Amino acid sequence: MKKLSSMVVAVCFLVLAILAFSSVNVSSAATVTLKMGHDVAPTHPWHQGALRLAELVNKKTNGEVKIEVFPSSQLGDLRELMELTQTSSIDFNMNTSGVAASFIPDMNLLNLPFLFNDRDQLKKFYESPLARKILDSGEKNRIKGFAFHTYVFRGPMNNKRTIKSAEDFKGLKIRLMQVPIHMDTYKALGSSPVAIPFSELYTAAQMGTVDGFENSAVTLYHQKLYEVGKYYSTLPVFAYTNVILGSMKTWNEKLNESQRKAFLESLPEAVAMINKGSDEGEEVGLKKFRDSGVQVNTGPFELKPFREAMKPVYDKWAAGLSKDAQDILKDLQKQWK
Repeated sequence: MKKLSSMVVAVCFLVLAILAFSSVNVSSAATVTLKMGHDVAPTHPWHQGALRLAELVNKKTNGEVKIEVFPSSQLGDLRELMELTQTSSIDFNMNTSGVAASFIPDMNLLNLPFLFNDRDQLKKFYESPLARKILDSGEKNRIKGFAFHTYVFRGPMNNKRTIKSAEDFKGLKIRLMQVPIHMDTYKALGSSPVAIPFSELYTAAQMGTVDGFENSAVTLYHQKLYEVGKYYSTLPVFAYTNVILGSMKTWNEKLNESQRKAFLESLPEAVAMINKGSDEGEEVGLKKFRDSGVQVNTGPFELKPFREAMKPVYDKWAAGLSKDAQDILKDLQKQWK
């Protein structure tokens, strides 16, 4: 009888052990919920691409990974999103090279003014191994770079005059992101940079606090900023270099190998969706500008005088780039027309 009781107890322990092991396996396959933030409207291609990325990752991981996307600065402005990502308080963000450069210094290369001749050259660069080097340089600062996107430029919009030459910038109060290279660029052109949060820009332009601002046509369209501007120029002052970034801690500790693989496999379709939406949005935006009475100058532009005016900016900022980034810069300058 004692033997039988001992056997029953042993079986019970065995069953409990199996159940405990099973529960561990179940918990390891539990849903991982991650956060991604950005600062543009839900109608913007960024947001649509982020939603597609989340959908694809969820599908490829059989529901194991859920990415929640927060638009319109709900989690913070662009700089705050970078800080939150670096500390793993959030997991991913969509940002601009302008803000990201404070955390990934070699991204300052892409903030240099009049760096690219046209969108074709910009697209070719984004997809090159040289761009991959810049993305990878953030890892030492706890930020993982995944992909550049959006093959468009940030052009100036203002309420005073058409922008055709460097002289036309003089005296204009232009709202800029708090990006030092951007500030130095507009100062070199004779403008007065004004730092205003993006969420407050519409009101500031409406009240005359600033004479103008700058961004891609697609962003100005989705944010309805063409309603408070009279003149827009597609002058390629800055590449509208946007980037998908993540927390290294999230990447290494929250996701397993198969989940990381699913994320990387999902990126190309999501990025292609953003780029397609941005290309279409540029055309739609420019048409909406014209229909609303905005005077649009699409060039052609002679970039040589602008580049000559930018020599002090290049002298100051190129020196702070790594040797790899300086070599990339030299290669790009050889392609200047």
